[in-house]
Amino acid sequence: MLDKAGVETQAYANQDQVYADLISGRLDASIQDMLQAELGFLKSPPGADFQVSEPVESPLLPAKTAVGLTKGNAELQALLNKGIKALHDNGTYAAVQQKHFGDLNLYNGK
Repeated sequence: MLDKAGVETQAYANQDQVYADLISGRLDASIQDMLQAELGFLKSPPGADFQVSEPVESPLLPAKTAVGLTKGNAELQALLNKGIKALHDNGTYAAVQQKHFGDLNLYNGK
């Protein structure tokens, strides 16, 4: 869904690869667990030029989630928020959740 909105997405095998691509500029943002973003990257010297969004506490997400992006990139932050909402509105999130987790409800919504 994010691809349809003009966002190029990329899956990674681990967070260290994500951090390396953020630092090198090959990646504009990452979506991940808030605590992992803060402790695993932002509090480290390589994470000094990055910020984390306000915690996303939504019934549409399984836990506090954060988007890490270059400081001051409000346009990208708005685009990501719109994309996350669209994944829920069109049923994509529910379909992926059902496929991989069955009846386990990973969020507080619906």
